[in-house]
Amino acid sequence: MVNLSRVKNDLEAKFSVVGEGQLTMSKATELMEEVFTKLKKLIARLEINILDVFLDSNRNDDFISEHEFHQVLTSLELPGLLQNHSKAVFQVLDPRATGKLEQDLFLRKFLDFANKD
Repeated sequence: MVNLSRVKNDLEAKFSVVGEGQLTMSKATELMEEVFTKLKKLIARLEINILDVFLDSNRNDDFISEHEFHQVLTSLELPGLLQNHSKAVFQVLDPRATGKLEQDLFLRKFLDFANKD
């Protein structure tokens, strides 16, 4: 069983240590993996589908914008998540800096991460 208080405290501690301008690609990747871990646990606990979580925010196209991505993470109430943190995670997932993620690419990256254990 997931202890939500502990998850909240862990995330708050992680996000509060990284200040703006200090986030390297390595740190952003580490942060992305932590966010993916928390998402994986949340999805399992609530028995929801990753497609429902992220693709419902989609504006009738095949992409997830940076704004949509941040809105979804915020709606999941991951504590301590700031715009610059979701932006860093988004940038790891969007290495060409297009400002949008292809739905399939996002799903592959998340599912690859979720299934690697």
